[in-house]
Amino acid sequence: MNVGNPQLAFDFCQLPNDGVGLARLEFIISNTIGIHPKACLEYAQLPADLRRRSHASRRGYESPTRFYVEKIVKAWPPSPRPSGPRR
Repeated sequence: MNVGNPQLAFDFCQLPNDGVGLARLEFIISNTIGIHPKACLEYAQLPADLRRRSHASRRGYESPTRFYVEKIVKAWPPSPRPSGPRR
């Protein structure tokens, strides 16, 4: 089963299925990271107000790119696995 909404993936894994996969990376980006990847890659070229907002979100990370990579790794769902009895 492939799901587009990360919050629903956990609910759907309770249904009989052969595994739940999260198929929509843009949901992970918008719900978990909240910063467009291009803003992290081109941080120095951002207008000052966007740089300030971005900096507040990534506080504690060595760089905008490192922030993005670490957030993606943490948010990326594991490979679908059977979560219940096979049908």
